[in-house]
Amino acid sequence: MKFRAILNDDYDFKDEEFREFAFKPWHKTVIYFLIIWTIVNILAVIYIKAGKFIYFWDDSTYWDISRKIASGALNEGGLWRNVYNSIAEQDYNYIAGLPSAVLARLFGDSRLVYVTGLVNMYLLPSFVFIYLLAKKVSKAPKIAAVITVMLCPSMMFLAFNGFVDIGGLLLCLICFNLYYIRKDNKIQVGGGVWRYMLIGVLLVFMMLWRRWFAFFAVSFVTAMLADCVLFRRKWYGAAITIACAGGVLIAFFRDFVFYKLLLDYGNLYSGYKFSIGTD
Repeated sequence: MKFRAILNDDYDFKDEEFREFAFKPWHKTVIYFLIIWTIVNILAVIYIKAGKFIYFWDDSTYWDISRKIASGALNEGGLWRNVYNSIAEQDYNYIAGLPSAVLARLFGDSRLVYVTGLVNMYLLPSFVFIYLLAKKVSKAPKIAAVITVMLCPSMMFLAFNGFVDIGGLLLCLICFNLYYIRKDNKIQVGGGVWRYMLIGVLLVFMMLWRRWFAFFAVSFVTAMLADCVLFRRKWYGAAITIACAGGVLIAFFRDFVFYKLLLDYGNLYSGYKFSIGTD
């Protein structure tokens, strides 16, 4: 407190009031993300309104699925039974369409609702988890997060063009944040058995979300094992993750493993080789 404040009660009151309402670090972080949220949503609206596209294949598949779920077209025989059966029977199962179907039911099934839903459910939370991960590994997390996002323009491309794969990316980032923790100003691994169990469940869920995320799941587990060998970390974390993921797959999604993950895609899509050779 300054000397003149000793004889000036009014000044002392204002000084304390200013100190009480001064911006705290988390206030600045909230404002930082509110600005990003506003800008990204405006860009998404402009992109959809200004675009003149014929949506097809993966651009429209999950938009169509979400509209069918919202309209009740898939309710015959039970919605949840159809969703579960689609995991092993359909190339595009219905899981990734469920969150968008809720928005379609509430706000309509327009393309704008669908894309802004992907932006706010998956893209912007991905930015948050990139920032949280940057806080663990960088001394300037906001700058590191911005650079990371700018180096990965495909994130916004996926969301703006209607690819639900951006939801799988969010799951990947959650796994990284669960694996790495910061303790005593040092980055560490683990933090509890529940973290490894949850990672195992998330690895399975991202495979169900879009089956090609199986490549990430295998890579993540391989990296965990390499981390144990190279840095002499305890092996039980990787073992728990593998056991949990394998147990969930075999117990609940055995048909998905045999009919989708272990399918001979090289032979199935061999026709693409002909077009490459003749173009």
